[in-house]
Amino acid sequence: MKLKIILPLLVFFSYCKELPEPIRSWQKEQIKKRYGTPEPTKDDIASWQEKVREYEDIINQKVEAGAKAGLYYRKLGEAFSYMESYELCEENLQKAIHYGYTEPEVFFSLGLCQANLARAHNWKQSISLRAEESFLKTLNLNPNFTKAIFELGLLYYYGFSRTNSYSVLSEKVIVSQKEYKKKAIQLLQEYQAKEPEDKRV
Repeated sequence: MKLKIILPLLVFFSYCKELPEPIRSWQKEQIKKRYGTPEPTKDDIASWQEKVREYEDIINQKVEAGAKAGLYYRKLGEAFSYMESYELCEENLQKAIHYGYTEPEVFFSLGLCQANLARAHNWKQSISLRAEESFLKTLNLNPNFTKAIFELGLLYYYGFSRTNSYSVLSEKVIVSQKEYKKKAIQLLQEYQAKEPEDKRV
């Protein structure tokens, strides 16, 4: 009954420039019930817009700083690679990727560090798997990255297909070793087809 009375009044007062205070108060109360918060004022909106601009500036500064940090992490990682400090190389390149340096070349450099680290630890499986993941990410970003094809082939051949203290556990693992050797040969053949001048294969 109450609604039947109020609705015609709302229609009538909608043609007025300003609603009478009782109607306006009722309208505010309905908005609060519907949305769970009081109706914002123009001052509220202006204040919030200012806050948005303020925080956007901070975010933009942080994004720019992150990009610069990523660049230097990449440079550090590659420098440690030349020094054969592969753990530091991996650590810094991971940080470069975290800060947005996700080019195929970065994943490839990371894979090289991890492969060398795996070799230094007698092809420890957990490290070899990290190297494999990095090379696969490289090839996912650039399927024609021939160096990654070559290095992944070597990783499969030396890191996964050879018999060592980490892999001689069961017949199932031996079968897996054979499969990795096949993968290695396929990758190296693919590399040779793409890079016929390279006599290493």
